[in-house]
Amino acid sequence: MGVSQNRISEIIGNTIFGNFDNLLSQGHVMGYTVKIFPDPEGDGDYIAEIEELKGCSAFGKTPEEALWEVETAKRLWIETAKKHGKPIPKPKIQKANKPKKRFNVMFPESLLKDIDEYRGKHGLKRSELLATAAEKFISSSR
Repeated sequence: MGVSQNRISEIIGNTIFGNFDNLLSQGHVMGYTVKIFPDPEGDGDYIAEIEELKGCSAFGKTPEEALWEVETAKRLWIETAKKHGKPIPKPKIQKANKPKKRFNVMFPESLLKDIDEYRGKHGLKRSELLATAAEKFISSSR
């Protein structure tokens, strides 16, 4: 399973926030923020959650096992989102590395209402939704 406790970058309270370099280098988890914490039920298991993918979680008997299981959950989460035409949030690490520039834009009021309603249902920021939509539009027209 490869991930040892000393590979975990930080422990805050009972939550383990990981960098997990060896998994990232193998293409696993792909830069998403993973939280690993003891199961609140107290049965000794651990839960791993991917913060950016709402509801994406898995459990294991060890933090390492939970991390490996959440990779499968992530893959299934993304497949399901694609199947239903839902946006797939980018990893925070990837977002943080891209320079950003602010600009003003005007939309019809009804379109802005639709945008805000959609982003609210999917837990996205307005700028995330619009950037994702623009990226998809541009890539599909190439």
